[in-house]
Amino acid sequence: MSNNHAATLLARFTFLRDHPDMQGCDYELGRVPWEYIDSREWTPSQLILIEVLRFIMTGNANVQLEDLNYLTEVERHAVVLALNEKYSMAKLEENLAR
Repeated sequence: MSNNHAATLLARFTFLRDHPDMQGCDYELGRVPWEYIDSREWTPSQLILIEVLRFIMTGNANVQLEDLNYLTEVERHAVVLALNEKYSMAKLEENLAR
């Protein structure tokens, strides 16, 4: 659930929300058509955000932390917000208690 909410946060503050090629996504339900997305052409910054989305949703991505420097300040803040949700303290404490 936290991953889906994190993906929704990322989408809300980036191009992911309004781009026509991303309209088939339902982040809250975890539905992302990766094959379709991978077949489209993206700008470098869009591709970075898609890879961050992929990391949030699947745990795998083809992006390096330093790639975030290519994003705007607003996009970087959206990434931090989404990653904070993914790795929230409550989830971290739950995993440490096991």
